[in-house]
Amino acid sequence: MDYFIAVPVPRLAEAPVLAQALQSAYDAGAAGWFQVIDVSESHQLVQFNRSSAEDAEYIAHRVGPLNEDVSQAAAEQLASELEDATESQLIAPIIDALKGGRCTVFEFGTAGLEGLREIVAEPA
Repeated sequence: MDYFIAVPVPRLAEAPVLAQALQSAYDAGAAGWFQVIDVSESHQLVQFNRSSAEDAEYIAHRVGPLNEDVSQAAAEQLASELEDATESQLIAPIIDALKGGRCTVFEFGTAGLEGLREIVAEPA
């Protein structure tokens, strides 16, 4: 079950350059896949595809002790993965947006978020 995280940002670089910086993080261990979309001359959208099955354990740790919303916990988990996987300053605004909740977490009828909520709610 997949879910998505969309992060709107001011234009950070040409799409291929930004994609390469993100790919470096993925090559170093961030999970899922992404795409960089040029929305306008001054803005970009980075869309991340995530798997609730792969993320559930990590997100459960964030939701439990911090009493966070599952969507925000998912965004912060992705931010942590990106931060741990790269030192690129180019993606720092993306990480900041994820941590600050300036993103949208959604699904396309795949029950990814609902599945994630159910997994996280299960007693340990």
